[in-house]
Amino acid sequence: MKILDINSLGEYINVVSIPNDWAEYYEEALKNFDRNWLKIDFKEMFLFYELDEEFRKRFLDEINVLNNDVNLNFLVYLWYYLMYLNKNDYKIPRWQNEDANFKDNGSFMMPVVSMLMGYKNHKEMMLKNKYDFEQIKYHKENIKLTCTSDKKRLGIDGIRFSQMIWGSRFMKGHIIQVGTLQYELKTNSYNGEDVIYIHIPRNASFEALDLEYTFNNARKYVNKYLTTNNYNFITDTWLLSPELDIILKPNSRIRNFQKYFMLLDIKENIGDFLNFVFNSPFINDYKKLPEDTSLQKGLKKKILNGEKLHIGIGILK
Repeated sequence: MKILDINSLGEYINVVSIPNDWAEYYEEALKNFDRNWLKIDFKEMFLFYELDEEFRKRFLDEINVLNNDVNLNFLVYLWYYLMYLNKNDYKIPRWQNEDANFKDNGSFMMPVVSMLMGYKNHKEMMLKNKYDFEQIKYHKENIKLTCTSDKKRLGIDGIRFSQMIWGSRFMKGHIIQVGTLQYELKTNSYNGEDVIYIHIPRNASFEALDLEYTFNNARKYVNKYLTTNNYNFITDTWLLSPELDIILKPNSRIRNFQKYFMLLDIKENIGDFLNFVFNSPFINDYKKLPEDTSLQKGLKKKILNGEKLHIGIGILK
């Protein structure tokens, strides 16, 4: 069976706007594609990430589907090729999901398969970089969480493209964790300069002692596993939004987190609030946003009033 052209492949899984990277590397990936690349024993991988029986069954069911549909199989390989084999960087923001994706063919388990096919590289990277026990533990936990959180939180049978790419960053050694926060070396990301970007996991603790630990020890571990240069630590997050000053009490944990940063700039962004505060990244009718917390109530009121929401760009003091 002949593999469809890239635009037809997009239509096949209900992706309306094909990311430029998919089109650019379609021919190159096709030349390297082996239809039997998924016919391997996954037991070692399941044990390594401590994935449960329910997940294992769903994963193997998807492998069976992929082995019987060459177009879906190739798409998973194309994503794998871009994440792990391609030498050039790709534009992550272009990889967007919509509710309609995989409505007719495939499923959200395809990104899971593509990401997890990097597990041998992940183990080799951790050995090469001489990760200590704690760092290995963090990495394994984060990959397991990446594989399962969208299903628990959003009811998705698999993961979004953003999660797939996020997990691949761990597997390639681009991200480390120090206590409650995560750190990534990013090149030319702020005014053309290399920086250490601070990621705030969804389950991060903002208790004073936890923040003190991660910020006091971050540079030591960054120097050990990522770089020896004295880079600035930067983040952009809804947690630094100026809109929160009106909603949150001065002694709140989020306001305490803000004290560690000097605000450099703000930019309009409602998506991060929908994703991280409301757990509703696909919602279009803002009247249906939940109001379970005072933060949700305050932000929803601003959204329905037509006010703009901003994320803040901050540098660690």
